[in-house]
Amino acid sequence: MKPFKFFLELIKEGSEYSSRSFSIVASVIIGFIIGIVIAVSLMIDVIYDGKIDSDMDGIAWILAGIGALITGGNIGKIFKSKYEKKGEKDV
Repeated sequence: MKPFKFFLELIKEGSEYSSRSFSIVASVIIGFIIGIVIAVSLMIDVIYDGKIDSDMDGIAWILAGIGALITGGNIGKIFKSKYEKKGEKDV
């Protein structure tokens, strides 16, 4: 139950984990689930008639789109934490 506890800490406001961490973890999990769905559909396609009838070019574009979605959704959060000034406070 440790992963479940980790997700609860990510969601809880004021915890030591940030919303950036939650966003990145959530998008990676969503991308993983979509990838698994594509893999299972390809396996069903092979089991059905012994060959892949799916358009592999289309599947490659779907995977590229998933990668762009994950990257685009988190690039701002990544750069914000990279260039954020730490330790300086307004006086």
